[in-house]
Amino acid sequence: MQQLHWFLGSNTPKGFVGYVDTVYDSSWRVWLIKGGPGCGKSGLMRRVADNLPGKWELVHCSSDPRSLDAVFDRDQKVLLADATAPHAIEPRWPGCCETLIDLSAGFCIPLLRQQAKDITALKTACACQHRQAQALLGAARQLCRAQQFALPEVTANAARQLALQYLDFLPDSPCHPSRQATEHRRGLTALTPEGILFFADTVRSLAYRIYLLQDEAGLGAQAVMGYLYQILKEQPIEIITCRCSLFSNVTDPPEQILLPEQNIAFIHDRPCHRWQPLTSDRVQVIPVSTIFTSSSALQQKTAYPYSHLQRSWLQAATNCMRQAKQLHEELEQYYIHAMDFSFVDAAFEKVARDLTDH
Repeated sequence: MQQLHWFLGSNTPKGFVGYVDTVYDSSWRVWLIKGGPGCGKSGLMRRVADNLPGKWELVHCSSDPRSLDAVFDRDQKVLLADATAPHAIEPRWPGCCETLIDLSAGFCIPLLRQQAKDITALKTACACQHRQAQALLGAARQLCRAQQFALPEVTANAARQLALQYLDFLPDSPCHPSRQATEHRRGLTALTPEGILFFADTVRSLAYRIYLLQDEAGLGAQAVMGYLYQILKEQPIEIITCRCSLFSNVTDPPEQILLPEQNIAFIHDRPCHRWQPLTSDRVQVIPVSTIFTSSSALQQKTAYPYSHLQRSWLQAATNCMRQAKQLHEELEQYYIHAMDFSFVDAAFEKVARDLTDH
């Protein structure tokens, strides 16, 4: 299996939302890495994933996808995570589960204090760009809701029956009646400085059969995905649910549902995470249009003029993210020049020893 790539936090209309801490419980070994920009947090995590044995899954930073927010191995129950703002994490089970790594101990504090004015100005400007991006995402989401208001007539029973047609792989009675459903919350989509990034290869790695729900306005696919989710989360199986940070609230149905044990994925195919290629023999399109009444099918055609404005706001948000990244890279230079990277080497050796000795 190829290495899996995820987001576990990104900008949303309500600010940055992160959920790395949902990956683990008290039975895991967790290293929470503290420190400022440019101190080697991402490099340390990548070094662990590249050099230590395990099935490491990579969690990317939406502000710079080349950088990592976390790495984890579910088989070993091991996680290393960037625990600084905006994805701050504090220990819930200090010592017996989480261990803190403080890379800021390697900073030359007098040098940073001499440059405090420039550092503060860059941090303020970077935060301003992120707030603008979040506001533009909010505007794009409101347009998405407006599209849905143009499509009020979804036949609920038809949506449920359509969902059931694609769940015939579920047994009539559970093979393991004592087993509980296991749901993992992940992210496959985020707005980045390069635009909207969708980790389609992660889906391909976990699922051979891919069902696409094509619905730009989203209301029909949301109804079907809602029924799929309600049924699947009650089954004694493992499910991975992914909500689009651009257009979904936590209470909305997932936009992607992955079933690794069954090699199946259900994907809401829309402009922000378009699936390619459609011609693959692994892909089957679910006919979402069949759950609309004829009148709402006509209304659906009138919803699409919103799309060009939606795209322009998402592009403006991308531009803000790009500006924020450039400012952050300038900020990192101050900390890189003030950092003793032998502290990162020592942290890697400590993690490697701990994992080997366990």
